[in-house]
Amino acid sequence: MIYVCGYIYSYNLIGTLGVQNPTSVAGDMLVYPNPASDLITFSAGNMTIKGLDITNTAGQVVLKKTNLNQREMNLDVSSFNPGVYFARILTSKGVVTKKIMVK
Repeated sequence: MIYVCGYIYSYNLIGTLGVQNPTSVAGDMLVYPNPASDLITFSAGNMTIKGLDITNTAGQVVLKKTNLNQREMNLDVSSFNPGVYFARILTSKGVVTKKIMVK
């Protein structure tokens, strides 16, 4: 029971809604070095990288790679303008988004 502003509320817990283990996928994905000026390595640990989208801060997709099926990959960012980008990585266990910085 909860007492709020003169009223008593009673409730029963019927379950939870959410994502199971949200850190398990993100925690297994390593992105290094960050910031970088030439190559960035994406290492998926015990997962497989299936696809990769790189977007700028305006939400524009600047790079898209599909059908990768790799546990680790190097990305050449030497042609990118310096700034902040977001890597959306599709893995065998879900989707991970990481912020990357190009200098």
